[in-house]
Amino acid sequence: MTTYHRSVWVDAPIEQVWAFHSTIDGLRALTPGPLGLQVQAIRGDENGTLVQASEIDLQMRPLGVLPTTEWTSIITEREDVGDHRRFTDLMRGGPFDHWRHEHSFEAVNGGTQVHDRVSLRLGGPFAGVISPFTVFGLAPMFRYRHRRTRAELE
Repeated sequence: MTTYHRSVWVDAPIEQVWAFHSTIDGLRALTPGPLGLQVQAIRGDENGTLVQASEIDLQMRPLGVLPTTEWTSIITEREDVGDHRRFTDLMRGGPFDHWRHEHSFEAVNGGTQVHDRVSLRLGGPFAGVISPFTVFGLAPMFRYRHRRTRAELE
């Protein structure tokens, strides 16, 4: 199992950062365009907000030419306790045997500290192998996500 962690401070109130990350529009904004992310279906959202037990069917076709990958992202935990908020999504199907992404937010110094922690394991013939994507793909993707969060909210 591989674990990746990255955090960023955002000069915006926790309520605003939390609301942005709690929507499909936020997910779309935080996914690099060349990955070709498409939302196929959403089940369990409330007024556009992803809640615990929401399921999102996703499809990705990187660069528009690489093989298409499909999976369902399930919001398994969601906690909103004042200055600390978090939610967790798990992947069902897709390229990983295990994918758990915990998003946590903490009000700090008038802004919000955002933490992303991903634990993952490749499946199929690559089970137990640390792929170049695992090592080199997550860092630029989360740098992009954090830059976009700041650009959208600051």
